Amino acid sequence: MELVICHSDDPIRLTTTYQASPRSVYNYIMCRSIKQLRHPECAPTEEEINAAALQYIRKVSGYRQPSRANQVAFDQAVFEVAQSTRSLIENLRSIASLE
Repeated sequence: MELVICHSDDPIRLTTTYQASPRSVYNYIMCRSIKQLRHPECAPTEEEINAAALQYIRKVSGYRQPSRANQVAFDQAVFEVAQSTRSLIENLRSIASLE
């Protein structure tokens, strides 16, 4: 399987082609699906924060869905990441507020 990454609007000029396994392509795509949550015009919703936390824990753990034996640890990690994310966003100051 080939993974082609375009680095500009012109895919002919700046591309990188990798011989990649389906797993590495999945990991590349999965990592890219975590969205930026901090926007000056609106605060992220609880749903967006929790979805980002879940995606992060899935990436770090390597589990899309953990086994029953690991479910409590997985859920706790998602909760803690969401809580930290919420705290970070609430405590970040924009450049405008520092002036």
